Amino acid sequence: MNPDVYMPFFWGDFWQAVKAWPYAAVVGYQKALTYYWFHMKCEGLKDDSESLRKICELDKDEWAECCELIFDNDKFFKQDSSGLWRQKRADKEYAFCITRTKHLRAASLAGNKARWGSK
Repeated sequence: MNPDVYMPFFWGDFWQAVKAWPYAAVVGYQKALTYYWFHMKCEGLKDDSESLRKICELDKDEWAECCELIFDNDKFFKQDSSGLWRQKRADKEYAFCITRTKHLRAASLAGNKARWGSK
C-alpha cells in the first residue's frame, strides 16, 4: 500500500456524494483528489482560485459553479486554520497507507534478517 503508487478510492461513497453534480464538477473533484494525494501528499492545497481551477482542469466558465461544490468548506474540501484546503477522508487514508507501508517494510526487513542474518 505505497501511497506514491496507490490511492484507495471508495466508488460507492463517491458516486453517492456527487450524484446531483454536473459532469464538469465530478471530473474536477476527481482531479483535485488525485492531485491532492499524489502531488501534494495530502499536505493541503493553496487557497488560490486560479491554481485550484487549473488543478481541476476546468474552464473559466465552469469554475464558479464547480468551485462552490468541490471547495464547499464542509463535506468535500475544507480549509484548515492555515488556509490550506484539506480533504478529511483522503488525509485519514493517506496516514493509514503511510503507517501500513512502514509496518510492512519493517516486517519484510525482520523476515529477511531472520532468514538470511544481518550483514
